[in-house]
Amino acid sequence: MAKFSQGDRTAILDADESHHAAKVFRHRVGDILRVGNGFGLTTIARILEISTQQTSLEFIEPVVLAAQPRVHLAIACLKDNDLEEVMETCGQLPLASMTLLRTDHSQEPRESDLGRTVRRLELKSMVAFKQALKPWLTSVHGPQSFSSWLAGCNHDLILCDIEGQAQLETEILQSARPLTLLVGPEGGFSVAEVLAIKQRGASLLSLGTTRLRAKTCPIVAMGALLGMKCQA
Repeated sequence: MAKFSQGDRTAILDADESHHAAKVFRHRVGDILRVGNGFGLTTIARILEISTQQTSLEFIEPVVLAAQPRVHLAIACLKDNDLEEVMETCGQLPLASMTLLRTDHSQEPRESDLGRTVRRLELKSMVAFKQALKPWLTSVHGPQSFSSWLAGCNHDLILCDIEGQAQLETEILQSARPLTLLVGPEGGFSVAEVLAIKQRGASLLSLGTTRLRAKTCPIVAMGALLGMKCQA
């Protein structure tokens, strides 16, 4: 990731990014590479100078602003490293954000601020961003209560549910409105939470006839949306 604006013609990579470029990718002066700022701006650059402390880049193509992905993920807080596994995969896909929800059946201490978990997810998101050469970094939000999140959310909603439909309506897939995938904890959302989601007009998406783990569900759901040619 590099820091630059749309009108810039050059950029400087900091020590962390320079070390990664020099030691991991073994780049040299004159190499051509794609760079992004994590907020939609991308371009093609040539390396003018490189060391493990600082790397100078010259842009050889105009800076382009890519549209932000419309798909978001709202997922219940899970135990152990399950959320990190979700981000490792979904962070490589056109996913705008991941929001952690405290639900009736969340699997984490109620008094925890999940600060370490959020920081780990941000790190995993950055690694996935670089790996996938995406224009947008997947942002991380929360944790927040399910009820407050739902009250403030104005996205179209998709609830992953074994009783749902395997194919979503074309209107939902091709809309320009933000779209949020809802994934509950192990055992699912509570009856009251499911009712609240359905009352918001959520579409129910089936991911097959088998019951999936909470950490598996968003990965399969993202693949299903891509397979249905969901408008990014």
